[in-house]
Amino acid sequence: MQEQERLPMLVEMGRVPAYTPPVYHPADQESEEGKLPLSQYLWIVKRYRWRIGGFIAAAVIGTVIISSRLTPIYESTATVDVDRQTPSGVVGQDSARMVLNDSDQYLATQIKLVQSDSVLRPVDQRFKLRELEHQSEATSTLPRAGDAPVALKQLKVTRPPNTYLLLISYRSADPQLAADAANAIAQSYLEHTYNIRIRSSASLATFMEKQIDELRAKMERSSQALVGFERELNVINPEEKTNILSARLLLLNTEYAAAPLNKIEELTSILVDSASALKDQEASKDVSPLESQRSWERQAEENLLARLETGGLVAPAGPVDEVLNTVVNNLVVSANLNVEAHCRVMLTTPIETFSIGHTIVISRGLIDVLPDEASLALVIADELSHIALGHHTQTQFAFNNQTMLSDAELLQKFHFQRPPEEMLSAGKKTIEIMKASPYQKTAKAGLFLKEMASRGSTLPRLLQANLGNQLANADALNRLETFAASAPALEEGRIEQIAALPLGSRVKLNPWNNQIVLVKTRPISLLSAREKMPFEITPFTLYLTRVEPPPAETARK
Repeated sequence: MQEQERLPMLVEMGRVPAYTPPVYHPADQESEEGKLPLSQYLWIVKRYRWRIGGFIAAAVIGTVIISSRLTPIYESTATVDVDRQTPSGVVGQDSARMVLNDSDQYLATQIKLVQSDSVLRPVDQRFKLRELEHQSEATSTLPRAGDAPVALKQLKVTRPPNTYLLLISYRSADPQLAADAANAIAQSYLEHTYNIRIRSSASLATFMEKQIDELRAKMERSSQALVGFERELNVINPEEKTNILSARLLLLNTEYAAAPLNKIEELTSILVDSASALKDQEASKDVSPLESQRSWERQAEENLLARLETGGLVAPAGPVDEVLNTVVNNLVVSANLNVEAHCRVMLTTPIETFSIGHTIVISRGLIDVLPDEASLALVIADELSHIALGHHTQTQFAFNNQTMLSDAELLQKFHFQRPPEEMLSAGKKTIEIMKASPYQKTAKAGLFLKEMASRGSTLPRLLQANLGNQLANADALNRLETFAASAPALEEGRIEQIAALPLGSRVKLNPWNNQIVLVKTRPISLLSAREKMPFEITPFTLYLTRVEPPPAETARK
């Protein structure tokens, strides 16, 4: 019966309908193929369940075996907060520095310091880390193998972005060793940093003690010389500076006031003694040729400064002069110069200096662009050397008619340039003064000289002197080559290297009365090397205030 059912059915040819193939639609076929029932998947899983289960069991067993054979590695991390605001010096110029935008370079330096031999060697000697890491230097039998720099393979020092934190991590199979090693490395880094600062402070303290001892010895020698000089002048009271003759005259005047009027003989004796004293005083009015020459030069100096001040070229005496005079006093005392000198400020911008008698004149533009106090000391010492060497002063200006010039003629008639031979001798004296001065860090002063030399062709008007000596010419730079040679190379792209400041950085001028004061601004971090702007002019903003009427006028209204 089944075989009969399998036989094909015989159909008469005439009764078979015509065959028409169905229209093929790919979308219908794809949708039918994609719609597999869930039972189909379950049937496949049921059919191959032993194979799938065996594969999963083999993978789990292999993972357990491999994990059990691996040695666990533990990592411990110590966090260190880097204090960027701590000054490098306790006293002096390094105690307050301008904040620079060099955090990336500074932290990169600290990371290298953590990985240095001086920090890692005490930790390695304590925990034998190189032996545990199986390094060849630790297990070598060579006599000097232990002197090789210590480098730990399992140490990692990182810095989280935009922070001042250092993450010191160490890996080891022993969790306690990993923690102890990380903490010990952090502690060794802190101790090394403290030791560097302590040694720097100790060396600075030793230098200051030496300078104080030298100044104390100089003061003692000066006191002894003053006592000898007073003894030669017969001074009997050093505090009041009275000599024997003055004391005798004071005694006679006292007796004259207390004596009765009817004692003619005593009054006569007093008059006689007073007459002799008056003769002595008249004789003391005589001056020596040297005193006369000094008085003549002083008169010329006063006439020139008075005319320059009335002409609006020199500022009236003020607080800026006191700052400059402090530097002058430091140079005079440290170099043991037996001279008197003081400073005045010229209101012009071109960079120049000159000396008139015992007065050193510095242009306002030069004070603005100087980077530090040592550079200012070098500029002042260059002019102080002319005073110390006694170079000639133009005494024709002691006559008042020589200064009777219009304001327009001042720049044409007044010239205070020194001849080349005086400039050469002053350059040698400048080196001696700076060597004896407390301003020993002259690196920025040398950079300032290099910066001026590099801009001589681009800023000729600014660097050209109008009345005095030019600092940016070849002769001046050759005289001060010692300071330029000791300075580092000039790098315009380094943001932390400040060779010169912009104009208007230090002195503020009141145009109504020519008074000048020092600028008081808050420190600002530089963002790029372009913001250094050496010798450049920057925009300024007028600060206007409301004028209040006087109290009397207000009451009248």
